[in-house]
Amino acid sequence: MIRFELPQHPPLADLLEALKAQPKAPVIIEVPEGWCYQIQRGAPPGGWRASLLETLRPGLFPEAMEALHWDEEIGEDGAWRVWAMAQTRLDAALGEFSGPLWSQGRLVRLRPAGQGEEGLAAFPNLAPRGHRARRIPWRRLRRLAQRIGPALLVLLLLGSVGLRLRRNWNRLQAQVRSEELAIQRMDQQVQADRSALAILRGQASRGQQAPIWLSDLDALTRLLPEDTRLVKLEWTPQGLLLDLLTPHPERIQEILEASPEFKGVRFVGNLDRQGELSRLTLQCQSEGER
Repeated sequence: MIRFELPQHPPLADLLEALKAQPKAPVIIEVPEGWCYQIQRGAPPGGWRASLLETLRPGLFPEAMEALHWDEEIGEDGAWRVWAMAQTRLDAALGEFSGPLWSQGRLVRLRPAGQGEEGLAAFPNLAPRGHRARRIPWRRLRRLAQRIGPALLVLLLLGSVGLRLRRNWNRLQAQVRSEELAIQRMDQQVQADRSALAILRGQASRGQQAPIWLSDLDALTRLLPEDTRLVKLEWTPQGLLLDLLTPHPERIQEILEASPEFKGVRFVGNLDRQGELSRLTLQCQSEGER
């Protein structure tokens, strides 16, 4: 980057040497503030519109806008600020060095002395329009960030919460489908057991003696409530082992203890809560084992 200050400090010959040595480097030239026009107008009701600015610009300065290099900005306070400098003033100061400065499409920042800088694109820049770096409205972006920052943060938080809720909902739906499939499989098993019981009862009615396990199944079919499901039924040397899924585990033990078909009913292992249902294991002695 090449920095230079008019009038002729350092000599313009030094500027020419710097331009030759750094053909692609951007140039910052400071001119006396007295060389420039500066206009400031407060915001009208409703703020500044592009059409209103277009109407007011031609009457701001003694020269026509075509003979000026100018820059403008709407400040944070809503005021319209315009800087301008005559091309003739710039040509008189640069003289024969004006041509090399504007050649090769070099980026130039021409600013009044003492104005702060925020990079090459900051306000003001009185260089010809074709030689300016792309203008980045830093102040406008900061104001916009201050306005939408809290709302954007809320939206991001809501989006994060919504995404978490959607994931939890999908996980819950998958769990419900899994439980429904398990219940369907248990219902199918119960139906199969009932069909087998019906066949065995038919055999018993024809004079064939039913085995002990058939008597136990028949008793359990009559005693267990409709909302109770047998997950597993096992005959062991210690007695009958029942693995049940039911909404009222205490009542199941009472029902079996009160029946004439079973005795010595007791819980085995821990009670496992699964939503509104409880899974428990009971052990008892059947009548056939007495």
